[in-house]
Amino acid sequence: MSSFIEQAAEYSADGVAWLQPFRQHARHEWLAQTFPTRKTERWKYTNLRSLDNDQFLQALPYEPGDYAACFNDSAIEGLGSYRLPIVNGQLSNSFDESTAPEGVSVVRFSDANHDQQQLIEDAFESQPDAKKHLFTALNAICFTDGLLIHVAANVQVEQAIELCFINQAKEQRTGSVHSRVLVVLEASAQAKIIEHYPHFESSVRTFNNAMLQLVVGANARLDHYRLQLQRADNIHVAGVHAELKKNALLQAFNFIIGGKINRLDYEVKVNGEGSHAEINGIYLPVNDEHTDIHTDMEHLTPRCTSNEVFRGIIGDNAKAVFNGRIHIVKDAQKTNAQLSNKNLLTSDTAEVNTKPELEIYANDVLCAHGATVAQLDKELLYYMCSRGIDRKSAEMMLSYGFVNELILDIRINAIAEYLRPMVQR
Repeated sequence: MSSFIEQAAEYSADGVAWLQPFRQHARHEWLAQTFPTRKTERWKYTNLRSLDNDQFLQALPYEPGDYAACFNDSAIEGLGSYRLPIVNGQLSNSFDESTAPEGVSVVRFSDANHDQQQLIEDAFESQPDAKKHLFTALNAICFTDGLLIHVAANVQVEQAIELCFINQAKEQRTGSVHSRVLVVLEASAQAKIIEHYPHFESSVRTFNNAMLQLVVGANARLDHYRLQLQRADNIHVAGVHAELKKNALLQAFNFIIGGKINRLDYEVKVNGEGSHAEINGIYLPVNDEHTDIHTDMEHLTPRCTSNEVFRGIIGDNAKAVFNGRIHIVKDAQKTNAQLSNKNLLTSDTAEVNTKPELEIYANDVLCAHGATVAQLDKELLYYMCSRGIDRKSAEMMLSYGFVNELILDIRINAIAEYLRPMVQR
C-alpha cells in the first residue's frame, strides 16, 4: 500500500492559494506515514486494501449543473432546515450565501476575508496529528475548497443548518471526494448542524474523505447530527474534531448505515471548565459491510462532564469495530465521564470488536465504561411467537427496541421520524 500513499499525494488538488503552506506541510506528513496494517492498533480490525485502486485516486471534479432533483429528493420532511448543497466536496456555485440566517456567515475558503482566514488558519494549526488520524493529512492536500460556517456571538439560530453531500459525475463512475468544513460558534451562540450524506441510486461509487472541525465558544451550544446513509459499495472515512471552551455544550448524534467500509473518528477536546459533551450513535451494518467507530474524549480542564452511548446491530456477514477512549489529564480534577457501548448480533457470522478505554491521570474523578455483545433473547422470541407474532416480526421488534431509546432522545423530531423507517427496514 506504499504506492497508494505516493500516488495519492500526486493527485492532490491545487486548491486555495493562501493555504498552500499548510498543504505542503500536510503532504510531508502524509508521505512520512506508513499505511495501516493489522499491527497498527487504531486499524487492527479494518483492512484498507480496497483503497488500492487507481480509480479511487481520481478526484471527482465539481461540475456546475442542475442538482435540484437530487437536492430535493434528499430533503427531510418537516425539517425546514437551511440547506447547503455540497457537490463532490464543494459548495455548489448555484448557492447564494446572502440567504444565510441573520448572524451566520457561510463562506468558501477561497472567498474568506482576513479575519475569516485567521479562523481557518487556526483550525489548520490545531488539526490532529497525522500519526493518529492518517486521513486528515490526505484531506488537507486533496480538498479543493472548504467551507466556513461562522455564528456570531450571542446569536441563537433557530433553523437547523444542513450540509447535504451529493456525489455526482457525468462520465466517471468511481472516484474520490475530499470535503472540509469548519464550524465556529462564538461566545453564547447556539446552532444546530446536520451532516447529511443521503443515498442516491444515481450517485457514483466513491472514496469519501470528510473532515469537520467544530469550535464551540464559551457558553455556546451546538447540536450536531451526522447521518451517513450512502451507497453500500462506498468507502467513507470521516473525522469530526471538536473543541469546547468554558461552559460550552456539545450534543451529537451519529447514524451509520451502508458502506463497504465506514470509518468515523470522533475526537472531542473538552478544553474549558464547566463544559459538557454528549455523543450518541447507532450503527447498523448488514451483508458484508464494515463499520469502524473510534471516539476520543480528551478532558483537559477541571469540572467537566461527558457521556457517550453507542449501540450497534450487526447482521449477516457484517463486521463492526468500536473503540471509545476517555483521557483525563492530571489537572482535570472533578471530571465526570461515562461511556457505554452495546452490540446485538443477529446472525452467527456477524462480528464485533469493542474496546472501551480509560486513561486517567487525575485522582478526583468519577468515570465508568462498559461494553456488551449479545444475541437476541431466545426466551423473549419464544414468548412473542407464542402470542401470535411471526418470528421475523418478533426479531425486528426486539432489534428495534434495542436502539429505539437513542432515537427517542433525538431532539429534532423530523430527524427521528426520518430515521425510524430506515431502522425498521
